[in-house]
This record gives sequence, C-alpha cells and structure tokens, in this order.
Amino acid sequence: MRGAVLVFAVALGATVSAADAKGPVSARVCGATCRQIRDHDLAYRLLPSGELPFEVAALPRPAPYYAIALRSPGEDGLAVRLLYAPSRGAVRVDDSDALTRYRPPPKPYWRAPDPAERRALDRATKGLRPRPARPWPAGGG
Repeated sequence: MRGAVLVFAVALGATVSAADAKGPVSARVCGATCRQIRDHDLAYRLLPSGELPFEVAALPRPAPYYAIALRSPGEDGLAVRLLYAPSRGAVRVDDSDALTRYRPPPKPYWRAPDPAERRALDRATKGLRPRPARPWPAGGG
C-alpha cells in the first residue's frame, strides 16, 4: 500500500511547485497573529517543491499550527494555502485554487515537508505563537 500511495502522489503531478510561480510570490503567515513575509526568496521557498517524490500522509491529530497563504500574480497565478503543524512534522497543501490547468482541481493533502521546506517554514513562523490545537479547519485556515 505504501508504494501505491507514493506512486499516486507522483502520478498526481498536480502539486504546485516553485517552477509554477511566475513573478514574485507573496506570503502571509498566521499563528495567534499574522504577518506578511517581505523576503521574496523566503516566500518562494515556502512553496511545496513538487520536485521530490513524497507520500501523502494520514490526517494528523490536531496540534498547534500555522496557516500560510501564498500568492503569485498573473492569469496563471498561484494560490496555495498551507497548514503547518511543526510538532507533527506535517504540512497540509491546498492548491485547489492554484492553477486552472488542473481539472478537476487537486484535493488538499497532508505530507511531511522535505528538509529545505521545513527550514523555510520554521524561519517564516519564527517568533509567532501558533494557533491552538483544535479540529483542522476546512478551507486552509
């Protein structure tokens, strides 16, 4: 079953990646409070890589988390919502609004961030208190 999940994730091919972003990426990170990420390089690195194979993870138990919204301008613009639960080592990717070329749009999924993504997520959320643990929000936080 594990191999089937990995193959499914790779075959899905609908993961938005940094390569899909055209132009600057903006990011808004929210825990107990919100802040805009002004470092475009960091915002760009928050995008799920989509280049390495990954496994879709099971829904983690509720835990403190951060909600992150990523956007890129243009008609092929990017709109990705992440929920990052550092204590679970998990991120939920919701790119269902991201690119119109995927029909039907991909459904949100949980995965473990790769080490580079994890470093970017930790840097972006540094100094913010996370949102309290509760059942996961439905649309991305």
